[in-house]
Amino acid sequence: MTRPSFPDTKTETSVLMVARYFDPSYVGANRALHLQRLLDSHGIHSRRLYGREGESVKSFSARAWKETLISDEPVVFVSCGPFNYLFPVVVAATLRGKKIIVDLRDPWSFNLVPRTWKGRLSLLRARFVEKMAYRFCALFVVCTPGMEELYGGLFKSRGKLRLVLNGYDFDPVEYASLPKKSGSDDERFVCMGKFFYYSAEKAKSILNLLEMRSARTGKKIELVLIGDETDRLEELRPSLPGLERVRLVSIGRLEYRSTLAYAAQSSGAVIIIRNEDFDFGTKIFDCIGLGLPVLDSFDHSKKFYSTFGDFCVPFDGEFARRKPDARFHRDRQWGSSLAYFRP
Repeated sequence: MTRPSFPDTKTETSVLMVARYFDPSYVGANRALHLQRLLDSHGIHSRRLYGREGESVKSFSARAWKETLISDEPVVFVSCGPFNYLFPVVVAATLRGKKIIVDLRDPWSFNLVPRTWKGRLSLLRARFVEKMAYRFCALFVVCTPGMEELYGGLFKSRGKLRLVLNGYDFDPVEYASLPKKSGSDDERFVCMGKFFYYSAEKAKSILNLLEMRSARTGKKIELVLIGDETDRLEELRPSLPGLERVRLVSIGRLEYRSTLAYAAQSSGAVIIIRNEDFDFGTKIFDCIGLGLPVLDSFDHSKKFYSTFGDFCVPFDGEFARRKPDARFHRDRQWGSSLAYFRP
């Protein structure tokens, strides 16, 4: 696991940031990493508490309990998932009278399907911990409007709830001048992340849309999959629709900045969302920061489209580069919430 890029200074910090991952190669870590940089720029210094290499989640949870209990920082920020360490951290922080800020990147209890008695126990446990965390925290942060609605119903209160979308955290100027690789006879679309993984059916419907677009424009289309999709692609290839005008290319994982540069040279992007009501992912924000239009393959009755419909283009629309929307930068998203991090 990547070590912190600068040393911790316990005597000068006011916020203990607890998260299993602070490795930038882990997508979920980027939310806490950017927040720490933002806090530091506002004179609110913090210290990281994260998982060691090879350390189990259970072991990290025990260490998080102990460190939260003995730490001097008056504010504790805990980012999940995994969710195992949420309960011990909140209990330890409450015993010490610390200000608690909870950040959920996924709707824990709402992702659980209680098909067995063990499943029902897991759901009850998750609901108990979420309600307990809400009772004792100063701020309960969620990252999608759907999560805000779900937890508002669960807690029967929205007083401590705060919506902070993920956002992008790079400088769009770095990528604005990169030329498109598409030519007069072809177009390139890109998928940054999971394509077949969440839903093979959704993936097939996107391929059908691209076939329809190609037939309308007369241009061949290359769809580049950036991520670990090669094995899954070969497994599903026999069942894919007849791809006469669309060529699938899987290039494996790339470093984050290389992924952005590759995407910036494309005509458009495709994104598959696991749950379009409360799981937005992070790639939509990369597209917004790049000014890269997204192929509209979404359910217009869901919250994803109601939030990002302006950035989506139908299969027969014009995929032209647009100006990045600064409202979706991570700095803007955290906004007034920064006041809660002050002791």
